[in-house]
Amino acid sequence: MERIQQIRHEVRERIENLQEAFRKVDIPGTIRSQVNDIVRPIIQDTASSEAVQNALKRLSDFTANVLTPMIDNYVSHEAADSLSKSVDDLVVTVKKYQGPVKTGTLAKKSTKIMKACVYDAKADSKVKISDVKEPSFKNSTDVLIRVAAVGLSESDNKKMDRHIPLINNMNGKLVGTEFAGTIENLGWLKGDHVHMFPFAIGDKVFGTAEGALGEFISCKPQDIYWAPAGLPYETFAALPKCGTAAYRALKDNGMKEGHVVAVIGASNELGNLVVQIANAMGAAVVVGIASGEHRDTVLSVGASTFIDSSNQDIQEVIDADSVDIVVDTMSLTGNTYEQSFEGKIRAGGKYVALNAKPIDKARKFISDRIGINVQRGGFDALDGNIKREDLALLASWCEEGKINPLIGNVYDFTDDSVREALEGLKGVAGKTVIRVNDLRP
Repeated sequence: MERIQQIRHEVRERIENLQEAFRKVDIPGTIRSQVNDIVRPIIQDTASSEAVQNALKRLSDFTANVLTPMIDNYVSHEAADSLSKSVDDLVVTVKKYQGPVKTGTLAKKSTKIMKACVYDAKADSKVKISDVKEPSFKNSTDVLIRVAAVGLSESDNKKMDRHIPLINNMNGKLVGTEFAGTIENLGWLKGDHVHMFPFAIGDKVFGTAEGALGEFISCKPQDIYWAPAGLPYETFAALPKCGTAAYRALKDNGMKEGHVVAVIGASNELGNLVVQIANAMGAAVVVGIASGEHRDTVLSVGASTFIDSSNQDIQEVIDADSVDIVVDTMSLTGNTYEQSFEGKIRAGGKYVALNAKPIDKARKFISDRIGINVQRGGFDALDGNIKREDLALLASWCEEGKINPLIGNVYDFTDDSVREALEGLKGVAGKTVIRVNDLRP
């Protein structure tokens, strides 16, 4: 018991230092509350030594997968060094006392049936809601989510276009990739509770996984993050892929405070988030470009000025050498915006294509693999990889009110509603969301 008391004393001291560093760098409340939840068994006098060891394991995972990556987002803050030292001190203390953790047994494969939306070449709109087996854990660290809401994209429609029987058979595969919900279960069970990764049953989360449009989804823990309490699930179902793509389009291409950013397709599911994130990152001016009917919408999400793509010529309304970053969310529509911005982008600036053409994606892939840029100068095609630290930053911005994904239409989880949602994706302002389970925010 003397050793347990020593652990409690040292970890409590480290956590106090960490929480003080949190306050200096405006770490969101969700992070602080998660740390408090994890360390509670350590500092409680009634906790057993086994509970303490399990808590240390969760704290170690949380530090490696959440705290350390998040420091990169605060490198310009004067207190970043203090935060980094506090995290390092905590890691040293945890490693000092961490012993073996009993992980229990892998949860049994589910035999339950759930409702899910699947592709079907013979069905109307190529999809239908069917009874399917509830997902089982493929890996010991998998997380089972009770889905509250799912965000739909044009890519969900296009998957069926690639359906080729016996070669790329889409029949029976589940629709959707972006979701929000609550943790129902985890892979490794210990008695009647879970001790794996820094998540717990009942946590509100959001993230990505193939086949999300069902009552439950099983996914990897690195593909999800906590969603702040009190905010609607629909908000976070609209955020994972579009939010991270919007953020990376700016961050990976040199976005700095005071930059001028132009956003093509500023009203759609991607564009509205590029506008908002550019503002959150300190843009001086954000030019929103969309069809005239979306003018009010684009201005409402934070654009400084609006250009009607239907009636205005970019070459005439934008000054030469006046834009730092152009983010094109409509690259696949066959538009000629890239040519329209010739002479408008400052030296060192970038034209960034989201939903890039296959040839541009291929050049991006080759460049990343060989370490030599084979893409044309001043151009970037985003690869769309989801990074967990990006989900953490997006959640904090939502909690702080800096961003709020634009929701276009919300549909119920019925055959007719899902078909209507998929058929109406093209041209809609904001994200289309399906409400699957009615869960409390």
